[in-house]
Amino acid sequence: MKKRRQDASPVSSDRQKWQKVFDPLVGMITKQQSQLHTLVRERSLLEDRIRTQQKRYDSDVAFLRERISQMKRAMAVQDMMRSLDAMKLELAVGLKQREALLRKMKLDEAELELADFKECLNVLCPSANPRDDSERHTPETSRSKGSSQKSSGRSAKELDVRDHLLEDEIKRLKQEYDVLVLDKNAEISALLTEKKFVWNQYKILETNLNDKLKSKEAEIRLANEKVSGLLEALARKRGDELVRLAHELELLRRARCTSETPVLSRCTTSGSITSSLGNKKGTRVSVNKPPSAAQGSDSTKNSERGGRGSKRKADEIDSSQVTPKLFSSSFKIPKLKTPVKQMR
Repeated sequence: MKKRRQDASPVSSDRQKWQKVFDPLVGMITKQQSQLHTLVRERSLLEDRIRTQQKRYDSDVAFLRERISQMKRAMAVQDMMRSLDAMKLELAVGLKQREALLRKMKLDEAELELADFKECLNVLCPSANPRDDSERHTPETSRSKGSSQKSSGRSAKELDVRDHLLEDEIKRLKQEYDVLVLDKNAEISALLTEKKFVWNQYKILETNLNDKLKSKEAEIRLANEKVSGLLEALARKRGDELVRLAHELELLRRARCTSETPVLSRCTTSGSITSSLGNKKGTRVSVNKPPSAAQGSDSTKNSERGGRGSKRKADEIDSSQVTPKLFSSSFKIPKLKTPVKQMR
């Protein structure tokens, strides 16, 4: 009984020592696992934020494109309205010119008719002159002469009255024509000035709209450049994070490999030793892994499954320094206290 107690005491002390060694390892691995979980959550939050920003940028770009298309449609409608107004003005000017030409043609025809009428009067006037001198002395001729003079005087008066009336009518027509020409010229000049003003306004509006369109295009270009720069920066940052996570994963794998060390259990004798028969039951050395190491391997496996997060290099160095280096120059294998000598 005393021997058994003496044998059990070093085993318990060794277990306590190894427990003290592996408890910090388990705590460190659990801490690393919690840090990895927090990093994974932070990464998911960052990805969600990047997605929301990308959606917002896409919506802004779509809104600006729709606004530009609306402005282009409005400009096209305005151009069509201006062209329609210009065509209306040209049509009105053409109608006024046609009306002035028709009135001029009527005036020319009236002048020609007046000239023909004067020629007819000149032709008719010599037929009413006195006859030959031989007919003057006869009484018959004197009577006929008196009657012809009376008729010629009447016809001459009538012709003079007609001439005056025709001249007055011609003067009136000329005055009306001059007034009409002045009015038409004034209207034409007003239409031309209005056309010039409208054309100038159209040019000014076109330049303003072109400037606005250029400014909008510049804004869209700048927004696209900003979006592309942000996406490139995010891609670089993500690549750096992936590289760092791969490095951390490799470090964790190395730490797990170094932490998985064999533990030597005390040799136990099974059954009773019969001295009379001389049958000796041999001792058995079993190499077992402590439960803490198994838990550490499970935790590292879990951390490998969900371990896509970022961690600082200082924590990596500390974790690598905290893990004990087994089977090194400073490591001593515990002595096995077996009752082999006693059995012999």
